[in-house]
Amino acid sequence: LGAIANPMYGLKGPKIIKGDHAPNFPLRWAKKDMDFAIELAAELGERVPLAVAATAEMAIAVDEGFGDEDFSAVAKPRIKGTETV
Repeated sequence: LGAIANPMYGLKGPKIIKGDHAPNFPLRWAKKDMDFAIELAAELGERVPLAVAATAEMAIAVDEGFGDEDFSAVAKPRIKGTETV
């Protein structure tokens, strides 16, 4: 089945499609944790380009007012204008 069979996809995918972003873990807290991880990686001299890219997407969503919604709301700016938002 591969990576797409990941339980997180099964849990969040249908909710994203329905536009259900009721917070289980708020996006702003997820972004804060990612910021800490990126900072730690920098202190250790490690590159984490995927974490940086993901955090940039989180920042966009937080800036657009979705920070108190579930971390799955990171998708909202990318699907804006669709019936799933």
